[in-house]
Amino acid sequence: ASSSSSSSGAPKRSNLWSREGAGVALCALGIVGTLVCYGVLQERLMTIPYGGEGKGNYFKYSLFIVMVNRTFTFLAALVTSLAKARDDAAAGVGVEPHPDDAGGIPRALRPIAPLYAYCAVSASNVVATSCQYEALKFVTFPVQTLAKTAKMVPVMLWGSLILMKRYSWQEYAMAVAVTGGCTTFLLSGKSANLATTTTTTTTAEEGFGGAAYGGGVVLG
Repeated sequence: ASSSSSSSGAPKRSNLWSREGAGVALCALGIVGTLVCYGVLQERLMTIPYGGEGKGNYFKYSLFIVMVNRTFTFLAALVTSLAKARDDAAAGVGVEPHPDDAGGIPRALRPIAPLYAYCAVSASNVVATSCQYEALKFVTFPVQTLAKTAKMVPVMLWGSLILMKRYSWQEYAMAVAVTGGCTTFLLSGKSANLATTTTTTTTAEEGFGGAAYGGGVVLG
């Protein structure tokens, strides 16, 4: 009897692992695929002139793109929160009285932290995204993405000096190895973007591009 029960339990565990593995693979594929499409569209928007090759003008207003992006993100989050609140109410979850219910704001939309706590995060996110779009005028998206890995070292130093965190030597070695590999790749290949090589940029524009590149790397 024991042998039959153990043999019947093995296929169940196997099926569970296979379903979980398929779910994880599907989620990973969706995330990576979405980010790849996002990067391709970003670079295409900032480096290809409107009207065809050699014609038209390049898109210049990075803050407008950020505003549109954040607007659609806000709407998606709003719809998701309201839908979740409706499902929770239908299931009888989270319907108990709350001392702040008289505020007139649905509980699903109430911020968890004080509003001022979101200011620094929001400001840095907008600045970082704007720098990211501006940097695409001067470097390719793969170069920009690889350069972001260089922030591992300053983040670890910041955590050690300010937050008093402790990292193992293996973690420091990994951060230095990743930064060194990306630096070697950046210095050995072509990093300039098509928009830079096909147009004439002034010293001031190149300086702004470098500042945007560095700001995007540090903040992003």
